[in-house]
Amino acid sequence: MSIVDQVDAGPGVHGTAFTVTGEVKVWKLRRVKVLGKGSYGIATLVEDLETKELLVAKEVNMQCVKRPEEIENLYKEIRILKTVKHPNIVEFKDCSLAEGQAQLITILMEYCDGGDLSQKISNHAAAQQR
Repeated sequence: MSIVDQVDAGPGVHGTAFTVTGEVKVWKLRRVKVLGKGSYGIATLVEDLETKELLVAKEVNMQCVKRPEEIENLYKEIRILKTVKHPNIVEFKDCSLAEGQAQLITILMEYCDGGDLSQKISNHAAAQQR
């Protein structure tokens, strides 16, 4: 069984329903919009179909992660996210993780409306200069 089971159209399609088999539970999600793309994958705004909560699904294509230190850094990021609990840090929700055999790792995190930290810093700096 794959980590992400497509229920509807292909990956990345807005409105697509899919499941993520996490360590905590099986998540039934719907893609809302792409938030960003990087070298290893994509960050998507998703809706939890059970609770209607908005989350961020960070999907990492393990075929793009080539060097051992990159793989270790990813697993280290997941371990740190799992342990950090602070009101000023985005909350880790769950992840699909099958070390050594996963083609796609999905990290589910709290969604913070209003952009990322770098955008907020830039906006604040611009406002201070006025």
